[in-house]
Amino acid sequence: MKIATAHGRGETRVGVGEAHAALVEALGGPPDWMVIHSSVRHRAGELRAVLAELGAAQIHGCSSCAGVMSGEGFDPEAIGLFALRDPEGDFGVGSALLGDDPARAAGAALQQAIEAAGRSGELPGLVWVSAAPGHEEA
Repeated sequence: MKIATAHGRGETRVGVGEAHAALVEALGGPPDWMVIHSSVRHRAGELRAVLAELGAAQIHGCSSCAGVMSGEGFDPEAIGLFALRDPEGDFGVGSALLGDDPARAAGAALQQAIEAAGRSGELPGLVWVSAAPGHEEA
């Protein structure tokens, strides 16, 4: 397994493109799973579209009202990427609206991720969670 991080700045398409290219170079190929963090300055739909064009597979996305921290420090306009490359691994991502029952939403998101990984009926080795403030324990 290889792990890499990268960040980009400026217009969404350029920032994501530069960061993704740096990841691919550092990993020796495209990531199998990636976490993207950005300030709210970057719209989720545009981030998804750019990553889809780049052929990104399993993506876990998060936003911040303030910005992104990287090895170079805090940046209110940055896009940060954390990625894994493991061709032998199985990765899946799921999401659900919290609604009135955060625990039920967490279960639905987990089931989606397990199915996306192609591992229905199995327990995951790791669950990476990003939740709305106050619902982290759901």
